[in-house]
Amino acid sequence: MVFNKETILGISLTGFGIFLYCFIIPWQVEFQDEDGAMSSAFFPKAGTVLLIILSVIFTVVSAKTIQKTKPKPSDPIEKRAKLNVLFSALCMGLYIFAIALVGFVAATPPLLILLMVILGARFKDWVSILITASATTIAIYYIFMKLLGLPMP
Repeated sequence: MVFNKETILGISLTGFGIFLYCFIIPWQVEFQDEDGAMSSAFFPKAGTVLLIILSVIFTVVSAKTIQKTKPKPSDPIEKRAKLNVLFSALCMGLYIFAIALVGFVAATPPLLILLMVILGARFKDWVSILITASATTIAIYYIFMKLLGLPMP
């Protein structure tokens, strides 16, 4: 039997869901049996069951659509998309270190600007890039600090 990437992904997700349901959730979630109330494990189990069901459906659909075609030559747009993902992940890694050094307010706008440029924002729209990065940082800070009362680094 020939497997494509989607079939392998579906089988992996199904196995991961079963592992979560059988081992991780019982080990990590404290069960409290109260009359008439939902258990604390209800939502983790419900989400895991949904993951398993959707993974099985995904696996079946992808197994049915296996096509025996010649591999296409690599597309330059596909290479650029892979580079965008790599640079975005690198930026997020640097952001994790920067947020510990300089704090949330100083580290977030440069990250947002870099991500916007990597993902296709034009340099000629630099005013809108700066406004978006600043407004997003202020909004996130306000939501977490003022509304939710959670401390920011």
